[in-house]
Amino acid sequence: SNMRKIAIIGSGIAGLVLGNFLREFNLNFKIFETKKEINPHEGYGIQLSTNSIKILNKIGFNKFDKDKFFNPKKVCFKSLNNQKLISEININTFNNENELYTCLRRPSLLKFLSKDLSEFIKFDKYVTNLEHSENKIKINFRDGSSENFDFLVIATGMDSNAKKFVCENSTNPHYSDSIAIRATFKDDLKIIDKENISLFLGNNAHLVTYPINKNQDLNAVLITKLQVEKDPYYKWRYSEEEQKLISSTLNEKLYIHNKDFKYIFEKRFNWWPINIDKNFAHPKFKNVFVIGDALFSNLPTLAQGAAQAIESAFEVSNYFRAADYFDLQSYYRRRIKRLNLIDRRTRINYFIFHLSNPFLILIRNIFLKFFSKNKFFLNQYLGKVYKTSW
Repeated sequence: SNMRKIAIIGSGIAGLVLGNFLREFNLNFKIFETKKEINPHEGYGIQLSTNSIKILNKIGFNKFDKDKFFNPKKVCFKSLNNQKLISEININTFNNENELYTCLRRPSLLKFLSKDLSEFIKFDKYVTNLEHSENKIKINFRDGSSENFDFLVIATGMDSNAKKFVCENSTNPHYSDSIAIRATFKDDLKIIDKENISLFLGNNAHLVTYPINKNQDLNAVLITKLQVEKDPYYKWRYSEEEQKLISSTLNEKLYIHNKDFKYIFEKRFNWWPINIDKNFAHPKFKNVFVIGDALFSNLPTLAQGAAQAIESAFEVSNYFRAADYFDLQSYYRRRIKRLNLIDRRTRINYFIFHLSNPFLILIRNIFLKFFSKNKFFLNQYLGKVYKTSW
């Protein structure tokens, strides 16, 4: 069974996690990446809930350099207007001894995930076409080369060229009317909690800050509604008009409430439109798998993007390990059920975080105070996401 050849397209979190498991099982695989290298720059933060840490520990994450990550204990809900605490959730409830909610820089995670995979990753490989014939898949690359595989895993993230050759209804994600503005900063601010995740809830906007290492670096993301013309991403990204729009958005959504917020985004920030999927990518062939954001991307209000990439990579790795027969249907049934559950919650969260009616805000804050202490509710709402069966 070792002779089966597996191709993974994409060397993001999903592709690399899968690669690590396939390497452990001594399977025959290659990872193809469009870019010339794995994104090396000191990038932004990500949050990994315990469901994903449990999986990462199987490939040695428990030996990862302790200075390069941070384990927050609480999520603190605050008002963006006056920065006062509304309530807090103790996320320790969901932690186990070796599985703690973890925040770190994305490149630190990518570095860890790619360290044993250098011989398996082929860079500068842009897929121009996929041909399917009797259980084989031929991948054609822009450099004129092509290769045949028995199995294909698409782990390309959201904008995937490869998806359209092998998936039905491979719709492109649509703009969610919101953008994310991100920055990392060193903390000297009274208003920012160095040890925990802070969630500032504002009018059609929310700001999340959290520590990403033991070095007091923090990550900040402002998610705010922004109605723009169709597909804001490519049309005027990096134009002057865009710079003005982003600056005025930061002003009216953030700085107006406290001048100190300026400090977070003053040096440099990055922004992008939040695109989300309407439906799941469904492969036409039973030897094609889709994982991570390529399968489905939802609103980032539950910090599950990376975690779901890791989960789906792990699930698919188990199918390759198991037997000659892969039950693609049951993988999809389980995965889609899980993603639907998470999608519903991200939408509820988005709605709750962005209320602008003063009466509704008052009610929400009362509910938050009550539910953040209610064990039954927390287990239903968060426990179902963080605690998993594997």
